[in-house]
Amino acid sequence: MHFRDAPLGQKLTAIITLTSATVLLLACGTFVVYDLETFRSRMISDMDSLAEIVEKNCQAPLMFGDPRAAEEVLVALAARKHLQGAALYAADGTRFASYDRPGGLPLPASGRGLAEGSTIQGHQLRLVHTVRLRGERLGTLCLLADTDEATERSNRYVLVGFVVLLVSIGCAFLVSRRAQRVVSGPIVELAEAARAVSADRNHSIRVEKHGQDEVGRLTDAFNEMVSQIQVRDRALCEAQEQLERRLGELQLEILDRERAEEALRHSQEQLLQSQKMEAIGKLAGGVAHDFNNLLTAIHGYGDLLLHRLPGDTPLRGYVEEILASSKRAAGLTRQLLAFSRRQILAPQVLDVNAVVTNMERMLRRLIGEHIELVAHLSESPGNVKADPGQLEQVVLNLVVNARDAMPDGGRLVVETGETVRQPDSMQPCTGEGPRRFVVISVSDSGVGMDRELQRRIFEPFFTTKEQGKGTGLGLSTVYGIVQQSGGHIEVESEPGRGSRFRVLLPRVDAVAEDPGAESASPFSASAPRGHETLLVVEDEESVRRLLTTALTAGGYRVLAAEDGEAGVELFRLHREEISLVLTDLVMPRMNGKEVLESVRALAPDVLVMFMSGYADASITGPGKLPPGSIILQKPFLPSDMLAAVRSALDGREVRNAA
Repeated sequence: MHFRDAPLGQKLTAIITLTSATVLLLACGTFVVYDLETFRSRMISDMDSLAEIVEKNCQAPLMFGDPRAAEEVLVALAARKHLQGAALYAADGTRFASYDRPGGLPLPASGRGLAEGSTIQGHQLRLVHTVRLRGERLGTLCLLADTDEATERSNRYVLVGFVVLLVSIGCAFLVSRRAQRVVSGPIVELAEAARAVSADRNHSIRVEKHGQDEVGRLTDAFNEMVSQIQVRDRALCEAQEQLERRLGELQLEILDRERAEEALRHSQEQLLQSQKMEAIGKLAGGVAHDFNNLLTAIHGYGDLLLHRLPGDTPLRGYVEEILASSKRAAGLTRQLLAFSRRQILAPQVLDVNAVVTNMERMLRRLIGEHIELVAHLSESPGNVKADPGQLEQVVLNLVVNARDAMPDGGRLVVETGETVRQPDSMQPCTGEGPRRFVVISVSDSGVGMDRELQRRIFEPFFTTKEQGKGTGLGLSTVYGIVQQSGGHIEVESEPGRGSRFRVLLPRVDAVAEDPGAESASPFSASAPRGHETLLVVEDEESVRRLLTTALTAGGYRVLAAEDGEAGVELFRLHREEISLVLTDLVMPRMNGKEVLESVRALAPDVLVMFMSGYADASITGPGKLPPGSIILQKPFLPSDMLAAVRSALDGREVRNAA
């Protein structure tokens, strides 16, 4: 580990130890050097003093040439243990006397060239001193001494210094460890606390303060910082919780908005589809109205012609073909009117189970043996109020549609039941509170449909069948009949998983009538004659001429008007003569209802019969026409029209007689 990466305590210990060792080492070295230098200086001073003594004692021997006396003086120097030798040289440089310690250092052989003073070479101290007497040079004195005592003294000092250094290092280590606990311990504690705060996000940690020094102030600053961090972290957590809660609310709002947008888009699609279907329905109704007027003329004149031809003429076959074709065309217009909800219905209370049961045998023959027909009829699905023929047509068209979806065979299920819907759960439902509906369901195991195809299946003339195998009016007719009956139709289908059509009709609590029973009709095959005056109001000229011809042939006096305003004017002129007004319902400027109101204002008891190629809700809706109003559905036969007129006139006579 690099020193700079070591813990602070170790750094502090190392620094204190090294510093102490260095200081002690320098102190010991300085002391040793000083002591040695002092010792040598003292030794040189002692040698100088000794040399002066020897000089004084050797002046006389030198002057008198007595080497023996000089040697005695020199031998006396043996008391000095560090003195290795001494030599006295004459003035000419020859050795005069000397003292050599056994094993001592060698003395110079001559005194020539010896410089006065002291020199130290290695372990040898040499002192050269000139012997003078009254200023005259008598000779030279050379003293040799060893410095081993200084070396021994130095070695002792080094050993003692080494021991002192070791002891001081140990003491420094102990002191540094104590200093580490005192100085670096709080810092390490601060570092550990900072790591815990950073790594563990534990903002509740506080460091104990150990003094008022810099570390103590640092501890106060750290604790204050952690407190502020804790407060801000708590605020941040609360803000994060609020943000997450708000994000959750935003997600719910976005989900609700997406659902609302999806519902709005679905509603817009339904509205567009409804508007499109309504526009097509108006077009189909208008076409059917005009076409029914043409068929009324064709059918009427054909019937008149047929009754005037001899029984054996081949022309009767031609006329019968014309009448048959006009009947088929009338059936086509009835489908258009059923889709556009403008067909004049004769509703009655029906038991849907009885309707399905009466049709079951015919349906089995219709679908073929390769398809299994299963009927699941509820015990008491309830009754509905509908036109029996139209309800049978709904079931028939749905079954035929299911059959065509299973060219290779399959399973076809017809079910009845009951359900309850809230007012906002389906488009046709209005009013307060849940409503009860009778359900007729037709399911198949055929090819199924995708969503794009489901959007178009109720459009008139839309078909997926090959050309010539379907008119595209079957499901559109079902849609019109169900809508006109106040119900609703639902479709569930997926490609390859079959389809299910559910017809929902409002349930009624009245007792059901027999759907197979014939309704009491005033029409008969014969056309009884009369003599009364009748007013015919018809804007279609061909139909007006037909009515005039047929009524005139039946013995009636006919007044004809080309529109409502002309009819009211004729009635005003001949109101005392007119027994019955036969008027078309849908006419420009003044419709049949307005004609009724106008003539009843002039003659309240006058009889009024209506003719219509289709039913306009604004005219024939609930409460629009008087109760018991007679409406002839175009196209009709002249004989049926004559029978209806005669029945109405006879019925008034009976009421008047009563």
